[in-house]
Amino acid sequence: MFWPKFTIGVCLLAVVTVSVQASSWDNTLLVNTESFHIIDDGAVGSDIYITFGDIANESLFWNDADDRFEFTDDLHMQQNLTVSGGVVVDGAATLGSTLTIGGLTYNFPTAHGNAGDILMNDGSGNLRWDAGATGTTLKPYIATVCNKHVSSNTTGNVGEIHGGNFDTYTNFSFDAPITLTSVSIRTHEVADITYDVGNIPGSTYVSAHNFGNQHFGTGELVVDGTPITVIPGVSAAWQNISANITTGPGSISSTAGVTGWNKGASFGLAPAGTSFTLDFTAPVDTGIGMYGVDVIDPNQNYTTIDYAIYIHSNKNVYVYENGKYKWYLGTYVAGDTFQVIRTCSTISYHKNNGAALYISDVPSYDAMKFDSSLYRDGQISGITLEY
Repeated sequence: MFWPKFTIGVCLLAVVTVSVQASSWDNTLLVNTESFHIIDDGAVGSDIYITFGDIANESLFWNDADDRFEFTDDLHMQQNLTVSGGVVVDGAATLGSTLTIGGLTYNFPTAHGNAGDILMNDGSGNLRWDAGATGTTLKPYIATVCNKHVSSNTTGNVGEIHGGNFDTYTNFSFDAPITLTSVSIRTHEVADITYDVGNIPGSTYVSAHNFGNQHFGTGELVVDGTPITVIPGVSAAWQNISANITTGPGSISSTAGVTGWNKGASFGLAPAGTSFTLDFTAPVDTGIGMYGVDVIDPNQNYTTIDYAIYIHSNKNVYVYENGKYKWYLGTYVAGDTFQVIRTCSTISYHKNNGAALYISDVPSYDAMKFDSSLYRDGQISGITLEY
């Protein structure tokens, strides 16, 4: 039997493991059992990287040129970060509402203030925005009292102090013979007060101080019990008298038949911060006109009267403020009197010295004068301004 001869060869596949280096450092220097690891750059002047994940691909590296460590993404500390040297922030910094500097903690407001506001401290590190600045200069602190003339030997007098930047740390004080019995801060600009008056007539003063004994200002209070009554054409001159207007002692009227809101006159000036009463009487035929008070008298139009009573020939009476309708006061007959009264900073409208028929929602603090605008055949008498 013939057997063919075969040569059997065995092919062996050699598997070679190739080590791919991700950096130039010598891995023989990385000893896991030691308490430190050394990552060698392998070349002088090159950066050293530790990269986390192929997908994340974020790194902590040594920036050799700038001689510092850098992170390629945000760094979040779950506990405190203590820095023994200085902290340099190149971009914007975001901080919480509480900041401790030199061991003192400050609580910042959580909302933006208005343009021109300043950051005020209450003395305990609580900060707030305050409208006490114009540019870089604080507005003047003026303390005034609304009822400028009060009687001696009276108790429970009610008033207001007007100023600026009042808060719970503001200290108010009166000179003798005034005894301040209570203070309630309504706003940063207004404080409600009650006080007693002794037996010594004359002038006294109220002062306001803030934390750190910062002086706000001083307002005068006259203790004499005698209000000042101004009668136009008698104790005060009529002013800004327009054409087609006739003025007399306590009276004003317009030329018959001439129409238009372009006729009027003004007088007097009740001081800022004081209570006052404007009083006048409606004659038999009043025509159409508006009579009230404002800060200035720029013209004879009714739209510039801050607080006005509108007397109409149809016997109806209305309240207008700066040209806008506010309230209906009812009807009138000849001889009815009307009053515009400021009590501290509140303006109210009255008829025949009765209860308030309408109370304005616009506070009044400034010095005020009588002003008028007569449309047709308007006339009133018995005009007085008392404060």
